Amino acid sequence: MERFNLRTSVDYIWNFLLGILIISGILELILFPSLDNIVGTVVSIVSLILYGRFVFRYDIMCSRPISFIAFSALILFMYLPLPITLLDGNEMSHHLYCPKTTYLLQLVYFVCCIIAFNMAGRYSRNHHGVRVFLKKLGYFSTPSLLQLWVLGLIGWLFKYFLLSSQFTEESINMAGKGTLSIFASFIYAPLLILFYPLIGGRPVYKSHQIFVIFYLLAMMILLVATNSRNQVITPLFMVLICFIIMCIYKRRLRLSVKHIALSILLLFIIVGPLSDLAFAMLMARSQRHNTEFTTLLKTTLDIYSDKEHLYKLKSITDNENEESNYVYTTDWNEYYVSSIFLNRVCNYRVIDASIYHAQRAGMPNKIMLDDFLVHLMIMFPQPVVDLLFGHIDKSKYAYSPQDKLYEVSSNGALHVGYKVGGDVGLALSMFGLFAFPILIFVYMLEFILFDNLVYRRRGGVGFSFLTLISIYSTYFLRFQVGGGVISHVNFLLWGFPFNLVMLLIVYNVVKRIVPSVIE
Repeated sequence: MERFNLRTSVDYIWNFLLGILIISGILELILFPSLDNIVGTVVSIVSLILYGRFVFRYDIMCSRPISFIAFSALILFMYLPLPITLLDGNEMSHHLYCPKTTYLLQLVYFVCCIIAFNMAGRYSRNHHGVRVFLKKLGYFSTPSLLQLWVLGLIGWLFKYFLLSSQFTEESINMAGKGTLSIFASFIYAPLLILFYPLIGGRPVYKSHQIFVIFYLLAMMILLVATNSRNQVITPLFMVLICFIIMCIYKRRLRLSVKHIALSILLLFIIVGPLSDLAFAMLMARSQRHNTEFTTLLKTTLDIYSDKEHLYKLKSITDNENEESNYVYTTDWNEYYVSSIFLNRVCNYRVIDASIYHAQRAGMPNKIMLDDFLVHLMIMFPQPVVDLLFGHIDKSKYAYSPQDKLYEVSSNGALHVGYKVGGDVGLALSMFGLFAFPILIFVYMLEFILFDNLVYRRRGGVGFSFLTLISIYSTYFLRFQVGGGVISHVNFLLWGFPFNLVMLLIVYNVVKRIVPSVIE
């Protein structure tokens, strides 16, 4: 077994990534020579170089792990489109409305993110008020193994309740659904037994780890019934990210035949069986309304198990997507790469469409700015909204910012589909060129918060288990396509504080009831 320390491995990994991207760029320009693809290739390579210079560094990994993980998801968006579209047999700019503009604006956006990242790092080195406050609240206390299992059971109960009513009429109007979802996140707590030293505990016996593996498999089967691809892969990616953090925590990487084999197996699972399962879930969506989750689970597994029928459906769907893509239209289409999972983390088509519709609507657009201000007011509970701003009917604003932008751009009726949008296009539609300094400020505050979610201890940094159970869904996906700048502001002003209070209430109750001895 050959072992490299973390500092050396960082250099090897970065050189490997750069080499793959340069080879992909050369193939791109040979197979698909055009000015659009030249710009796209240059932007991809420049983004990776900036990432290596300002983010992908040994000292940052060790001192700012949460910010590093959050930012690393953004580089996937800049890096993957070039090689993945090539593997699909497409050019990088295929079916984009304004590729050159999209690439250049996304590069400016990426530079803004780097500026925010570094400004936050400089501030966080000398200001630890948030960390001190969280420590006083008990945010960094270490739960015992038994407490983690009890919290997992609580998560199962809330998840089961949400599943039992998720696609019924009652669920649509169910008050407190968001709060119940917060409690349901405890379902991931037992997975941290695999990484117990990260939260202040000692390494556990292999017998404990075996139980956790079975727990993970059972949880994934349950999550198939959510009919959400993201929820199914959340526990897997949570484990993967925690493993990476563990490598950073130990400050070494071990490269062996076993680890390489496991990496290849994981890649095979993601692009093979898991991709098929995600497609089966997509096909089952037409039957989910007013359907019990057990029936939906059975339907999904039936589609997945019938491979011949599954592949026929995939072939029909791929042909329909390709045919619709060749019609130049303003109809919304998020199909960019063939992988169902990668389509969310490296989708230039969504970024392009957001920018295209922002240009059509006008930048800035008063309707979009007013809509942003209203959503800024209604992020709080209804009594607070009534007290501060007068009565506002929240049901009238139950749509995504991209839904609104699409309506304004096309001069049509509002079609609520909770479309995801790119931060840069949505921000430009609201603030014009002022979008970039606004994004820098908001992102800087987020990175400062992330830097305060770890605490210094002998030999490195420590984590709260409350951070790690949301490491994928809350932090890793923070800068992916979604609700735009309003979702970031919402997270800072309401989402994080409210989640913190709710989670700490449950955790403190469990600590009082269940023994707190650290095994």
